[in-house]
Amino acid sequence: MQKLLLPLLVVLLIVNRSFADKAASIPSPDKHYVIAFSGSNSALPQAFTIQDSRGVVMVSSREISRLQDIAEFPRDHVLWSPDSQIVALAGGGGHDLATFIFVRRGGTFALVEVPDVTGDHDNPYITPLRWLPGRRLVLDISGPHAGRSPGYRYTGKATIRIPNARSVCEVLYKQISEHHYKDEDA
Repeated sequence: MQKLLLPLLVVLLIVNRSFADKAASIPSPDKHYVIAFSGSNSALPQAFTIQDSRGVVMVSSREISRLQDIAEFPRDHVLWSPDSQIVALAGGGGHDLATFIFVRRGGTFALVEVPDVTGDHDNPYITPLRWLPGRRLVLDISGPHAGRSPGYRYTGKATIRIPNARSVCEVLYKQISEHHYKDEDA
């Protein structure tokens, strides 16, 4: 009986690892690229890579100084463009999330800057919501702390256009509404 348990355990571990690897990656709509996550249970901050269909790493978040200290990249806030040429994902810590945009340029994906869409609103959660035609992306805005802070909250939307050649996105629209609550209403 013990001789059968060890091979069965090995098979179960391999199958479980395979499912975990698939859950830790999100393919592009055309299946030519994948964003793969790692590091969520280690001492290092979470990281991701964008890979081609052969598994060749095109970009790694660990090699981009601006992203090296990001604590998490929630998988439910990854949004590929319909043409698979742009990927938007949110990343941050416990108090805020920002959206980062990578555009395919040549043999890599380049990080493009997303302008501030929240002004003086603190601890925002800015997440990709949906793609519109013409390389436009709608962002969802909430805060502070994703709208979970008692007494004061704000919500909104912004639409940005992702550039073809420039390195900064253009803000086309933004609206933020503020909500004040009494402590007992929160």
